[in-house]
Amino acid sequence: MLKVEHISFSYNSKRILNDIDFEVKRGEFFAIAGPNGAGKSTLIKMIGRLLEPDKGDLYLDGKSFRLYKPKELAQKISIVSQNPSYAFIKVEEFVLLGRIPYFSAFQFFEKREDRKAIEEALVMCDAGHLKGRYMNELSGGERQLVFLAKAISTKPKLLVLDEPLNGLDISKQDAILSLLEKMRSEFDLTIIAVLHDLNVASEFADRILLMKSGSIFKIGKPSAVIKEGIVKELYNASEKVKVFDNPFSSNPFVCITR
Repeated sequence: MLKVEHISFSYNSKRILNDIDFEVKRGEFFAIAGPNGAGKSTLIKMIGRLLEPDKGDLYLDGKSFRLYKPKELAQKISIVSQNPSYAFIKVEEFVLLGRIPYFSAFQFFEKREDRKAIEEALVMCDAGHLKGRYMNELSGGERQLVFLAKAISTKPKLLVLDEPLNGLDISKQDAILSLLEKMRSEFDLTIIAVLHDLNVASEFADRILLMKSGSIFKIGKPSAVIKEGIVKELYNASEKVKVFDNPFSSNPFVCITR
């Protein structure tokens, strides 16, 4: 569904991404992980059309991003970035922003189909009860649900997430991950997510892209890339880092021993 073809990107003469090349299959949950400063968020911004590569290209359904009209691409790809701006706006109004790619010229108010999409997205994300509240009044977990509602109100083919679990407690993480699985199943949605926790990536991702210093370090199924030697080399970790098989799922599980 998505092809990232040998892209590179520099900022202020510093190389941030170096020859990144991979494909994501339709309906896949594709995770991106790696140490701080590896270039993960920059890559997500490339996929989310927020940055343009210096070299290389990106393709959606076999068609270069450059050949899509911005409005057309915005209907197909939704991004939930880290700390998105929401200011003093009601939840319902914030989710409505996700429908802008469907607005026609000189359309200033939502249509019936926009209102329906908003309601469906809020219900899907268990956030219907929040629609009359202001965004700045919500907890971190509630805001994340609303961010997802805005993203899926666009009815995208590809959902791009930059650390969607950051700062959430375990119950909220469980709610978000369950919601993503539900979205993927019901909407045939393809998901690309930067995940800080390798154990979460191991359990939920079909494949994982490990990044280091702006380059691809490893890519493959969790069982192939979450190995003790790979993890230690990726994070420059000590001998205290161990990788075991999760007794409940048999997927790799990373822990730190005393």
